[in-house]
Amino acid sequence: MLGRYDLDLTGALRCWDRDPEGAAAVIRLRVLALYGVQSSAGVGPSRVIAGMAAAVTPPGAATIVGNTPIDVAAFRGSRCAFALPAWGRLPRVLTRYGINTVGDIADTPLAARSATQAGSGRGLPPAKPAAP
Repeated sequence: MLGRYDLDLTGALRCWDRDPEGAAAVIRLRVLALYGVQSSAGVGPSRVIAGMAAAVTPPGAATIVGNTPIDVAAFRGSRCAFALPAWGRLPRVLTRYGINTVGDIADTPLAARSATQAGSGRGLPPAKPAAP
């Protein structure tokens, strides 16, 4: 079955004695050798960045986003807000306020981002029972 498969290799890197780029290269090579299928890979410091990198990578290639804030900012800066995985209609709402790219979201003041997360049910602190 062909499709998209996401792998979190955080724990495997030490076992394989490889960096993330090397692990992605080994997996792509094994998929090609075992199944004869060209695969793509996106590597990044978080699942969201890695997923966005994989989405823009053609078969047979890899997109590597470095761990530094400068590398992440350069990659995400011009990406459309719709590139964020599983955000539903939130990008449409943000577009109404002039927030069109992932870089715009990152540059939005923290108070506005917190309000957006609270409005969507994400990022809320756990509820604590009231003292008796």
